[in-house]
Amino acid sequence: MAQPGREGPFAEASCLTLLNSRTMLRALTLSIAFVVAAFVVAHPAGAQSLRDLLFDAIKAGDYAETARLVKAGIHYTARNAEGESPLMAAAENARLDMVKLLLANGADVAARSSNGESALHAAALHADAEITRLLLQSGAQADLLNRNGESPLFWASLTGSIDVVKLLVERGAQINRVDAKGNSVLHAAAADGHLSVIAYLLERKANRSVRNKAGERPVDMATARGQDAAVKLLSRR
Repeated sequence: MAQPGREGPFAEASCLTLLNSRTMLRALTLSIAFVVAAFVVAHPAGAQSLRDLLFDAIKAGDYAETARLVKAGIHYTARNAEGESPLMAAAENARLDMVKLLLANGADVAARSSNGESALHAAALHADAEITRLLLQSGAQADLLNRNGESPLFWASLTGSIDVVKLLVERGAQINRVDAKGNSVLHAAAADGHLSVIAYLLERKANRSVRNKAGERPVDMATARGQDAAVKLLSRR
């Protein structure tokens, strides 16, 4: 008597399943080998890693090359010497198209560098309102601090980017937070006399009397830097 699974239709079905599994495994193996071989042929870079190629492509503004590497999943774990993610590098280089590409392919908007900076810090430092807006819409925390206690709002105030400052404040960034040295965002704006930022922060009830660890108020910092217009604005009641 034929035993189930040994002879007849059961045996045929088992063989077909085994063949299909082996065929699929072989196809997958060949596909992976093809991808790896394609990268080796296209990038005869010796010891240079795919990670380095990705950061080089972002810095060079090579969208096509960046897209190829991102599609291969290189961006998920890639970090440069400073611990920066590809998303942060794209923000630093003001590449909105690459920021969109990376976010669409699962880049971590909260990834931080060795010093605790995020892509939002980079966008704020480089006064890029479009990238700042996109990162915030993608879930970036407006008040994420680096190891020096500096927020993206601090950096935007330091560079005088009023558009970025407004975006961050509207998303809940704290105006009266201070960094590790006791400097507030008003100190940051006062240092280089960014009048539009100073005026906006004062309208939003920024504390003009706060002193940093050196005992300086924002007006003192403006005075020391020769920012006369900022001194007048900060002294106005």
